[in-house]
Formats: sequence, structure tokens, C-alpha cells
Amino acid sequence: MDRYQRQIMLLGAENQKTLSKSTISIVGLGGLGGIASQILARSGINLKLFDPDRVEIHNLHRQILYTEKDIGKKKADIALKTLSEINPEIKIESCSKRITSRNSHLLDGSDLVLDCTDNMESKFLLNDICLEKGIPLVFGAVGENFGMVALIKKGGPCLRCFLPKLDRTTGILGATVGIVGSLQAELAVRYLTGEDLSGYLFHYNNLEIKKIKIKKRCGECE
Repeated sequence: MDRYQRQIMLLGAENQKTLSKSTISIVGLGGLGGIASQILARSGINLKLFDPDRVEIHNLHRQILYTEKDIGKKKADIALKTLSEINPEIKIESCSKRITSRNSHLLDGSDLVLDCTDNMESKFLLNDICLEKGIPLVFGAVGENFGMVALIKKGGPCLRCFLPKLDRTTGILGATVGIVGSLQAELAVRYLTGEDLSGYLFHYNNLEIKKIKIKKRCGECE
């Protein structure tokens, strides 16, 4: 447990054992997934990694898992190698398939799913899959210099309760991606160690974080 000594000082040995027995699926290994996966790997949590894409040069300003030598290679393969070197004590699986309704069984066995995707279609799909399977979902989204994070659970408000179905491409500040990905990782660790923050949206904008209560309103998550 020497690797987690400073974390154990804060969370306690039993919570560290809980983390070490837990498995998180991270869907999307770009900016958000790159940050969150490193934090969670260093925390001692087992990971299942999903991303169908290859590294492109325009990814590099915000996707810290990759360097120029990785351009053209599969993100899932690079992530597996890098994270295994960061913490060889945890179990890591990687998959270069896009999660769909047909292969959603790949998420089975997860204690939590992190939505680190970059498009609204995937986010709403993960929302529906996780609600159906009863797997808690940590949603994350970022654009320009703002971002949002929320824990979604069956029985509580879902993504449709607070997020309109929009899809647009914006500029992104790399530092903002780091902050939002870190918030996703912290929300995940807090949940696994007994702190349930579902029902709240954490909204980051221009160096300020607001905790906003959200309510059921879509009629589909009752």
C-alpha cells in the first residue's frame, strides 16, 4: 500500500481496499478521458477503456496521454500501454470499439462508467444504457472555457433532465479539459468511497465552480 500512502491518509485503508476492488469503464480517451484515466489509475482503480479513434495532431494540445510519436496509432492501445506503466498493480482492459446498444454488454461488470465522449449522440446513448443496466454514470462535457460534470443514477434525474440535445463544435481550452476531467475522477472516487452526489450538476466556468441542484423533468427517468 506504499503507492497509495498519501491517499490512505485521507480516505482510510478500507476505502483504499474498496477502490482496489472496483472497476470503472471509461468511454472516450481524448481530453477528458486522458486526464481522468491517469488520476483513476494512480488511485488504484481497475479500468476498462473504450475508444475507436486514432491519435491526430490536433488532439495533442489537450489529450495528455499522447505525444507526436503516437499519431496514427489507436488511442485504446496507447492508453493501455501508458496506464499500465503508470500503475502495473491494477487490471486494465482496452477496446477499440465504439460503444453501441448492440455491444453494451462490454460495460457489464463495471461499478461505474465515465462518459468522456465528445458528442451528444454518444452521451445520450450512454445515459440510456447505464440507466437500463443500473450502472452509475459520471457525465462530463467541456467547450471553450466551461464544463459540466454530474453523477447520474437510476431513480434520479438523468441527462435529459438538464441537457438539451445539441451538437456543435467549439474551441476548447486545454486547461479547462484538465479541470473537468479531474472533477469527473474526483466524483467517481467520492462515489466509490460512499459519497453519493447524484442529483447535482457541477458547472465550471471561468475559474468558478457552481453546485446546482437538478430535478427530474424529462418524464423518461421515472
